This record gives sequence, structure tokens and C-alpha cells, in this order.
Amino acid sequence: MEKYDIGIKSVHLLNDLRAVAFQISRRNFGLSSWVLCMHAFLLIPPLGTIGVIIGTLVAGLPSMFWGLYWIWKHYQVGPDLKSSVKILIASTTAALVTYILLIFLHVAEWIRLGIGGIIFLMAYIAVAPLIGAAVKSDIDNLRTMLSGLGIVSKIINLLFAPAEKIADYHTRENV
Repeated sequence: MEKYDIGIKSVHLLNDLRAVAFQISRRNFGLSSWVLCMHAFLLIPPLGTIGVIIGTLVAGLPSMFWGLYWIWKHYQVGPDLKSSVKILIASTTAALVTYILLIFLHVAEWIRLGIGGIIFLMAYIAVAPLIGAAVKSDIDNLRTMLSGLGIVSKIINLLFAPAEKIADYHTRENV
């Protein structure tokens, strides 16, 4: 009988959490939509597509900060900013490398997109372990998650091998 009561309580708790999550997402959607509309009217006429990108990026910020505040208030849990900054630095570095290399490439746009994606991926896989944004256990977890993709996982393993060596070297240097 005890197990049954605990099960009912956990079901009620789960339903309560779902209701709270729905309320938060509904409020965040309204806030994000309002911010996006304001930025659309202000940024799209002078900046065009860049204005759409900036508006989309900025629109998510208020709901993100409100969500972080709400989680901190109710659960006393916050983001790991050190890891987030490392990931930001790694992706920014990879984006800059990609941009600089694509400046000199004059081919069709779809070819630039494919080559740019490959350059970004290779640069990120090299930079992330160097600055500690990805450690060997992260690479092992990714390898395990992607192992069911057949031939794609074999290609990805080729990319992960140098990243794993960089992570090992970086770990030995810091110990």
C-alpha cells in the first residue's frame, strides 16, 4: 500500500511540474514575441536579414533571464558560467576561422555552406579541448550517443580522434 501512495504522490508532483512548466513557457512565449516584434520594426528596415538575426537572438534573452531567475528562486540552482564562457570562446574562435577562410573562396553559395560547415566543425573540435570546453569524458559521451548512426558514426570517430588526443594532452598539462 505504501508504494501505491508514493506513486500517486509522484504522479501529482509530476503533473504540478508540468503545469508550472506550461505557465512559464506561455509567459516566455508572450515576452519573446513582444520583444521580437519591437526589434523587427526597429532593425529589419535598416539592416535587413542581419536585423532579423539580431532580433531573433535578442528576443530570447528576457525569457532566458526570467527563467534563470525563476529557477534560482525556487531551486537555488544557477548556470555554470565558466563552462558557458569556454564554449562561447571556442565557438567564436571557430566562427572567426571559418569566416576568414571563406573570404578567399569564390564558389557557389551552397558549396561555401558545406565547406564552411566542415571548417567550423573541424576548428571547433580542435579549439574546444584546447581551452577546456570539452574534456575526454565529453568526447566519449558524444561518441557513445552517436554510435548508432552507422557510417556517419565512423566518420565522426575520425573527427573525434584528434580531439581526444588534444584533450588528453591538455589534461596532462593541467594536472
